[in-house]
Amino acid sequence: MITQDRRSRGRVRRVALTTIIGCLAMSSVGCLPLPKPSEAPKEKCTSEFHLWSNEEPLGTTAGFLRVAEEMAATPGATTNLDEISRRAGWSEASWDRVLLVSGGTTSADLNELAGTIGICFDGFGSSDPDSGFDGHYVFFDGPTPRQTAPAGPRPVIETGESPVIRRNEPLVSDTSLKMPVLHPVTAETP
Repeated sequence: MITQDRRSRGRVRRVALTTIIGCLAMSSVGCLPLPKPSEAPKEKCTSEFHLWSNEEPLGTTAGFLRVAEEMAATPGATTNLDEISRRAGWSEASWDRVLLVSGGTTSADLNELAGTIGICFDGFGSSDPDSGFDGHYVFFDGPTPRQTAPAGPRPVIETGESPVIRRNEPLVSDTSLKMPVLHPVTAETP
């Protein structure tokens, strides 16, 4: 009986050891940085830009958004991004347009919209219907992204059909909504 008992315990140890080694081997495979079949290969980056950056070379994003909200809440107000930035105390630094991007956007999409090449953008927000929009305004100077501002769940500046708004493009307030917004002036057709 003692020999059979030793054999049983030996078998149990081997099975347990084999199971532990198998689990360790499988978990270590999960730690390897292997690309998922559904992931597209990363593009080559000539530069990187993080959308959640706290750098504010143009001026404070909080000030810009505060002025935009005030202008949006003013019935019949017509303004532009340049006026909003001046009222917010931004420097006269160079920038020419803003792009509104959402969580479903990729670096390739943003490069195409901005007319840029090789910039790897990271930090896109979500585009979950339950949590809201959670996107970004990205300020550009030609091919160079300069600064971002969070658009939040409800953007105060809507872009209309195109996600791009030029610095001097006229914006009009829409106070008919619960949360007023600014949007580009639409050209009326005769």
